[in-house]
Amino acid sequence: MNTKNNQPIYRQVYQSIKDKIEKEVYPVGMLLPTESELQQEYSVSRTTIRRTISLLQADGLIRVKQGYGTEILRNKVSQCMNSITSVSESLRKMGREVGVGNMYIEKVHATFELAEELKVEVGEPLILINRIQTSDGMPITIAKNYIPEKFVPGIINEEENIISLYKYINEKYHLNITKVHDRISASAATFDESIALQVEPKCALIVIRRVCYTGDTPFEVDFVKIIASKYEYNNYFEAER
Repeated sequence: MNTKNNQPIYRQVYQSIKDKIEKEVYPVGMLLPTESELQQEYSVSRTTIRRTISLLQADGLIRVKQGYGTEILRNKVSQCMNSITSVSESLRKMGREVGVGNMYIEKVHATFELAEELKVEVGEPLILINRIQTSDGMPITIAKNYIPEKFVPGIINEEENIISLYKYINEKYHLNITKVHDRISASAATFDESIALQVEPKCALIVIRRVCYTGDTPFEVDFVKIIASKYEYNNYFEAER
């Protein structure tokens, strides 16, 4: 390894292996080389390799299976835009354990932009659901969901964490999402966002702003920020014949 690099050796090894995973030199499902093989490849101590593996595991890039080896995991949320799905649903399909690190529900009032999107009056009461969503225990998104209070009476008193909001509002309020309008952009993590997501300040984030409809009626605005290195846009189109 490059001893002149300002980063500690274990961070250099970590970055090297992470790059190989992201470039699919180590494809999903493959077993990572053994500790001894990695020691030899990088000319470092076993302690360095074990520290590196701990970091990779904490980032959800690998899974250590006793008696089997260290398996490469798919580290990006692959969200298909040809069907209506959410980040939490996409993560579940990848076999990840989805959770909520923190949640807070409050009443706010519609700004001009939200009123335009939800087709309500400026100042109309909205319910704002703030959540930090996790994948295998690690924070992955900051989600803010705005819903006119008239559609979800009593939700402000909900005490349990809402993991899948779409499923929750369908089962409790019989609101079925029939179509969505997505706007996707990028931003740099603010200091507060970097703390919430456990990333470096100014880390790249993907921003998804979605308006959900039931029939032709807009009833929810999602505002989701997800760590860019863990997100993948997936689309499929077939040419007309």
